[in-house]
Amino acid sequence: MQRRAGHFVWRELNTPNLDESKAFYGGLFGWTIVDTDVAMGDSTFTMPMIGNGDDVIGAMIPTGGDGEHPPHWMPYVSVDDVDAAAAAAKEAGGKVGVEPFDLPRGRFSVVGDPSGAWITAYANKAGDADAKERPDVGDFCWETLVSQDLDAAKPFYKAVFGWTPVTGPMGTESVFDAADGTGVADFQQSNSGMPSAWFTYVVVENLDDAKAKAEALGAKVQMPHVHIPGVGHIALIADPHGAALGLFQPDM
Repeated sequence: MQRRAGHFVWRELNTPNLDESKAFYGGLFGWTIVDTDVAMGDSTFTMPMIGNGDDVIGAMIPTGGDGEHPPHWMPYVSVDDVDAAAAAAKEAGGKVGVEPFDLPRGRFSVVGDPSGAWITAYANKAGDADAKERPDVGDFCWETLVSQDLDAAKPFYKAVFGWTPVTGPMGTESVFDAADGTGVADFQQSNSGMPSAWFTYVVVENLDDAKAKAEALGAKVQMPHVHIPGVGHIALIADPHGAALGLFQPDM
């Protein structure tokens, strides 16, 4: 496997209750969530790994769920040099929430852009799994940045991940391309006072059915439906602990 620098390669749920989150997401997406022992230095801790079919696509970790660290999904972006990415984040006006740190499978650093959206730079020692031609139902598929300051965000992400803002499907500059020319995320201005944040999406077979199931399992629908012509239908939910997640039904 080769590293796919600038691409999203992992997602991690920060939740105050692992058992409740396992039940919710397993019920909603049919994910298989398996507790896995992970070595950290001289100690070992248990991390629930998220499986969709034969693929391991993410993980869950416990968080206090307080005002400073509310429940959320954290996206990971592949980089060649984590230390360089963290240094670039600081130089571009952002912050480093977690300094570069070694994990058993690689090295990571949590960085925040100038208006407070947090994201993780990650270098997997073994490289990254090859991208699928089309994500399966239940796979993570896309990210959206909602920002209070796009003028500062665009050069920040160019400096940290090498992303270039390009014209999106609606005819305006609204998509980040990675260095290889592949679109990896879209961005939009926060017009309602919403704090700057990243949102990740999961492919569903039927959006209405997924929303109904999510509500039955204790979630709230925050954005019921947006159709992007030629792309698909999206909705935004908050899981029972408040972590936001997008649902995506492709047009094709």
